[in-house]
Amino acid sequence: MTTDEINAITENFDKLEKNELTASELVDFLKQNHIQMPIKTIKAIIVLSDDNNDQKISKQEFRKVIQYIAKSHSLAETLFHVADTDNSMTVSRKEMEIFNLRMGWNIVLNKEQYTLEEFQQMVSQFLVE
Repeated sequence: MTTDEINAITENFDKLEKNELTASELVDFLKQNHIQMPIKTIKAIIVLSDDNNDQKISKQEFRKVIQYIAKSHSLAETLFHVADTDNSMTVSRKEMEIFNLRMGWNIVLNKEQYTLEEFQQMVSQFLVE
């Protein structure tokens, strides 16, 4: 997804009469903007991006999320980018603890830093349908 495409999608969000969207509204919005994504992925992204925990995504939160979606090839990779709050391209133990808590998962942590590959291995068990 190019920067222009991201800008167009965020402009479309800005045109909405609402300032925030629920998960199902976000699915519809993304489909209208030609982004197909499983509801499970969108819900996970909302859980991690919903800074005020209202189970909705604001325009500001949406801008952050659409950039994660644009640079990811899988749900695990998208979650990695969302969990990597300092954009260091690694997920620290503290970031993993927050991720675990927000997702309601109990991933055992045995390191201080996790690469994308390590993160994908750890979360894969939770992403199996």
